[in-house]
Amino acid sequence: MIDLENEPFNDFAQEAFFFHVEPHKATEDITYKRMIENLVRVRKAQGLTQEIVAYELNAHTGTISRWENCKVTPNLFDFICWARVLKVKMRLESLHEDEHGK
Repeated sequence: MIDLENEPFNDFAQEAFFFHVEPHKATEDITYKRMIENLVRVRKAQGLTQEIVAYELNAHTGTISRWENCKVTPNLFDFICWARVLKVKMRLESLHEDEHGK
């Protein structure tokens, strides 16, 4: 796992995009904004413009801008497509333990 707060991305295509936030320290809104900030950081580090991302997603540049500025929340499908354009892997994990304590 990569802690995005403390470890820079070296090879974007190979690194996993994992966002670990202690449940008691975060709200849903803060976690979402931090994920978006990291996607923007990845895009800029790769030298991609919002126009290039928009073209790859068949979307308007204004849409990407609104996503990146947290003015509009993309649906899950668009969010996953956005991450794929940036060659970012995402993993979802439950914040709750299952019945076996895992």
